[in-house]
Amino acid sequence: MRVWIPTTLTDLATAHAAGEVPPGEGRLTAPEDEEQEYAALLEAADASAALLAARGEPGGRLTERAAEIGDRGDPDGAVPMRRVQAVHVDTREDAAEDDDLGWFATQEVPFLLRGEL
Repeated sequence: MRVWIPTTLTDLATAHAAGEVPPGEGRLTAPEDEEQEYAALLEAADASAALLAARGEPGGRLTERAAEIGDRGDPDGAVPMRRVQAVHVDTREDAAEDDDLGWFATQEVPFLLRGEL
């Protein structure tokens, strides 16, 4: 099972340092159907925008993680970072609402967090 986890760059940095994504609600799952998976990704991006607004960071970079948790995984449970397959992030701050998120491999996360990507 794949789960899309809305987040922020700040929370991504914390999870990356800890080696796991902490438990949380608001995660999205979809059957293995390309259209439904894309819809889950977009919904996770909207949830990331809500997180940024709640923290007083409107205009920050939308961020979400896609993780493979297996058939018995708990979508709301802790997820080891090794299960995260990709990170999707706005390619710039204050991106337009309809801009596509950039796809980043997990090994690119340190560069992303340092602002190099």
